[in-house]
Amino acid sequence: MSIEIGDTILEEAASRYGVTRDRLTKLHHSVITHGADKFVEKALYQFERNKRSFVLRLTHPKYVDFKLIGGEADWINYLAGNGMTVPRVIPSEDGLLVELMKMEDAAYAAVCFEKAEGREIRFD
Repeated sequence: MSIEIGDTILEEAASRYGVTRDRLTKLHHSVITHGADKFVEKALYQFERNKRSFVLRLTHPKYVDFKLIGGEADWINYLAGNGMTVPRVIPSEDGLLVELMKMEDAAYAAVCFEKAEGREIRFD
């Protein structure tokens, strides 16, 4: 059985960054088992908007504090603004670096990054 993030969360996350659900391409899911429950702890999706590529990261806030995610986003943009080569965090349509979505029985924090150039590292 595949563990996925619900369509409602994905549709909401996509809309907060100015795209539709069908524009998101799944890159990676980290699944956690907690007792009898299984859920996606972290998921990465790629999308394009205005001829630029982005990565949308959804994090389940059960084990990661929302404030820590915001601090990470601020720190990454501080580094980018001071000459470090890191992918910037892109604000949502509402100008937020971190969006919290609570729907149905799920909640996720969304952060959008510029997609870094490069290639996937394989550990075969």
